[in-house]
Amino acid sequence: MKVIFKEHAKPDGSFLAEIKLHRPAALNALDLEMILQIKNKLNQWKKTPNLSAVFLHGEGDKAFCAGGDIKDIYSAILLARKNNKDPGEAVQTFFENEYRLNYLMHTYPFPIITWGHGFIMGGGLGLFLASSHKIMTEDSSLSMPEINIGFFPDVGVSHTLSRLPEGIGLYLALTGCRINYQEAQNLGMANFYFKNTEKEKVLQNLISSFFTNKEEMTLILKKLQKTNTYRTNIKMAPLQKPSVPLGTSVPKRRPESSNQADILAENWIEKQKDNITSLLKSNKLNLESLSPFLREPTSINSKKIRPTDTQVRPETLHCFSIKNIHKKFYDSLIEKDKKWEKNRKAFLQGSPTSAGIICEQLKRARNKTLKEVFQTDLVLALNFARGSEFSEGVRALLLEKNSTPVWKPNSVELLTEEKIQQYFCYDPGWINPLQEL
Repeated sequence: MKVIFKEHAKPDGSFLAEIKLHRPAALNALDLEMILQIKNKLNQWKKTPNLSAVFLHGEGDKAFCAGGDIKDIYSAILLARKNNKDPGEAVQTFFENEYRLNYLMHTYPFPIITWGHGFIMGGGLGLFLASSHKIMTEDSSLSMPEINIGFFPDVGVSHTLSRLPEGIGLYLALTGCRINYQEAQNLGMANFYFKNTEKEKVLQNLISSFFTNKEEMTLILKKLQKTNTYRTNIKMAPLQKPSVPLGTSVPKRRPESSNQADILAENWIEKQKDNITSLLKSNKLNLESLSPFLREPTSINSKKIRPTDTQVRPETLHCFSIKNIHKKFYDSLIEKDKKWEKNRKAFLQGSPTSAGIICEQLKRARNKTLKEVFQTDLVLALNFARGSEFSEGVRALLLEKNSTPVWKPNSVELLTEEKIQQYFCYDPGWINPLQEL
């Protein structure tokens, strides 16, 4: 079984539901079957009067969840092209249901506690951020590396990234930068820290504890965190708050153990915040540069369409210039900082099309509701399936692995604003199924 469901009886007559992603060989990557099973079970439990909370975690040592099953999606796209069918239509069921699951978790009336160990990437990050109580461990690593495979940060993540301090969210999206528990809590993307070895202890405490709502669950986890073997002094992020000021101080401590897992992780994002902000300050665009979008846009299939997103208006002519950002990245070198150089190379080698769309996506997401973000994500996902970038990135980096993707265009200098805007539109007559979220 790829997903294991359990119900743990509690002393007060209620039960705590457990969901375990059980696909460790694939780093618990989500396929459509898993998504549907989890979504249907959560809907079923939601109608049960004696549900107290849901505990979500992953099998294996390496990852909570490394994302969606990209190879399955890639195969569906290739099959559709072979049969002269629409690749967007071929993958719509997967993405629609994945985003429905994410939105269901975001709005779930009962606490969802997610134990995020190891890699938390892509679709896995979507599950993690959708949870009311987000736990990280000493080896947790959050990232959205979609630019590397010619895709974009989907699963509603742009709603969070666009609300981080200026430049930070865009930097994470453009570079696929990995962040640890210290950085995630400082940014408001995680609530609690426990050691990997304490998962069963935490689960058993939740089964035996009495609580009736999310606030009481928070108090229980706070108490457990204070008494665990790590005895952390990390400042916790407020429950369900998307971001905190980047400069929030986190008290340092002397490690109580020589075990490497107990050593306080470096907050690299905090250390480099001024460089990141300087690199990604917003830039004004003039009316002349936006003239292509003030006309009727066309879809990725070059059909006349009706816009499915907010029109560009003169009063909102502030966005990120990807060409200017590319030049800044190219010129940015920080001596003896290996992580900065790694992230810099990841951006420069990533898809230029993805880079341009990510900039536009995060700009738009700032003023969108969570529901609207998921609706936009679906439009983008279907258009990426129709385009060449995603399939090329998967072929080169995930299948052949050692190959170099052939991006089209291969430079941001050749990327037009008209092409970027096309990705935010879909065919005439198409009704976004997520309008009914």
